[in-house]
Amino acid sequence: QVEKLGNLSINGYDYTAASEQQYEYAVVPVIGNEEGLYYVAAPVLSQFDGLFLIGSGGTVYGTPVNATCEVTQTTPSSVVELLHSKYPKYCSNTQANYEQGSCTGSFVSQEEICSGVIDTSENGGWPYRHSFLEFLGNKKPKIIKFETGGLWLANIINSPQDSAPEDSLPGARQISFDFVEIGDGNSERQMYEAGIWEYPD
Repeated sequence: QVEKLGNLSINGYDYTAASEQQYEYAVVPVIGNEEGLYYVAAPVLSQFDGLFLIGSGGTVYGTPVNATCEVTQTTPSSVVELLHSKYPKYCSNTQANYEQGSCTGSFVSQEEICSGVIDTSENGGWPYRHSFLEFLGNKKPKIIKFETGGLWLANIINSPQDSAPEDSLPGARQISFDFVEIGDGNSERQMYEAGIWEYPD
């Protein structure tokens, strides 16, 4: 039984938080369908290194090793040159305005990250890389987030690649993939609709 705030301790992880952003979390008592007063905890600054992907059911893959992301803002348009005008006309027949990009990283298991020892043998990291490639190819929406603050609700497009960087050890591999933004990664409703978050039973 909680009689005062000192009796209450809650720990948890928000895997969908963007890097370099400040968040506030609240504890809300509920009796039946009635909500009580909110208790807002101290602001939390989210920071991490590297590249992470979050899927449905709390699936998380990520790496702080050799992670890069290149992003393009996509706003379809065209230029029409008119017969009796020196200057062309700009035309855009869609409201589309989204991001797409390419990411690369040396994806290694959590055990390797924690131990600081990367298994560069020929087959050492294959099971983990294989499961990650299967995850990239499952056609389900994902949250992709990068250390500089980028966060996208996205689908993986094209074909992910597992390749060896130049002048590297045989087992040192990099996985590259392309993505397209399909929604707002900060929208609670869209996160539920995409299956990233699940409604409580």
